[in-house]
Amino acid sequence: MPSTLALLGERLWVGHGCDNGPGGVLGLDLSAATPAPVAVGGEHLRAPVLAAAGDTLVVGRTSLHHADMLVYDVGGGTPELRGTIDGEEWRMDYLRDLALTSDGTTLFSTADTPGHFTRYDTRTLAATGTYGDGWDGYPSAVALGSGGAYVAAGRQWGSTDLTLYDAATGAAMFAADQPDAELLADGVAFSGTDVFALLRSSANRLLLWRVTGVALPASNLTVTAPARARMPARRSPSRGGSPAPTARRSGSSGSRSPGACSTGRKSRSPA
Repeated sequence: MPSTLALLGERLWVGHGCDNGPGGVLGLDLSAATPAPVAVGGEHLRAPVLAAAGDTLVVGRTSLHHADMLVYDVGGGTPELRGTIDGEEWRMDYLRDLALTSDGTTLFSTADTPGHFTRYDTRTLAATGTYGDGWDGYPSAVALGSGGAYVAAGRQWGSTDLTLYDAATGAAMFAADQPDAELLADGVAFSGTDVFALLRSSANRLLLWRVTGVALPASNLTVTAPARARMPARRSPSRGGSPAPTARRSGSSGSRSPGACSTGRKSRSPA
């Protein structure tokens, strides 16, 4: 049965399989009047996970120690194996999810071990970076946003369900947790500057969690105080307890008239 999908132009790639049976990958040309499925590669132990972008299709083996990722060149229409990212070499066990940059040159993976989220070059098939320290839950989902500038990383069984990383530096920019629910594998997606995550509650209900504005550009607010400021004149209390107005003399008649108090605003200190 279909398990994972990856759409690339007019080509739809389908990962299929069952929990207790073999799986594989099929390709469909959606521009054809009657699309005919074409097998990609050989048989898999379980349904594989897929990612497709640019001229690259990545097929990840699941439910395995040392889970390999097969990288195909699909620029010519027919998938040609470019090479294999070796799960044993990179110590990758129980692969959960994949994501590709829009040009297909950079791959992001999630797996139970090594525990962090790993970045690969799909041309050289080598790891080029990691995200997270590997000690806060099991990686289960990954998605890219804002043109590949941000990595949304989902975890299970840790203190943090969702973390947003700067894709270039690996710095954590945001983190949040849903203590009464578990984030599901392949359960994170961007929509503009928002991130959506699919959760399963303790009552076995599916929940959609929306985290708004996490990919908005960072901003700073600076407030500058004026060089000089006047304070309002202090009024003396009268015998009745209410403030008494100040007074000044006017002319030679000796009459009094209410005086004008200073009304300069208080300055605001820099935030």
